[in-house]
Amino acid sequence: MQESFNSGTCLVPTEQLDKPIYRIFPRERFLQMVQEKCLALVSPSMWDDPFEIVDRAIKVEWEEDGAHRSHIIQGLPSVFAQSWSMAEESDALLRAYSKVRRGGFSTKFA
Repeated sequence: MQESFNSGTCLVPTEQLDKPIYRIFPRERFLQMVQEKCLALVSPSMWDDPFEIVDRAIKVEWEEDGAHRSHIIQGLPSVFAQSWSMAEESDALLRAYSKVRRGGFSTKFA
């Protein structure tokens, strides 16, 4: 599913909002989440996946009057996030969190 902001569609279509999502947790973080009843957002720079890079600048592209336009927005505030998947078994997530594979597990949220 490849959708863009420019087409007037959303990243997760309304008909998929009730589908489960999955996340791989280190055991300690999962237990912390359950005990504190709170999910933590972490800077992507601390993630193990080198492709999950969010910098302080981002290139924005759009179509206007039939012409392709782009602009770089700089000085963005710090970003904190989590990584989730709509795929129950994601090879990419398992490889990205290979350390977790030895001490963590995948969790389904519905």
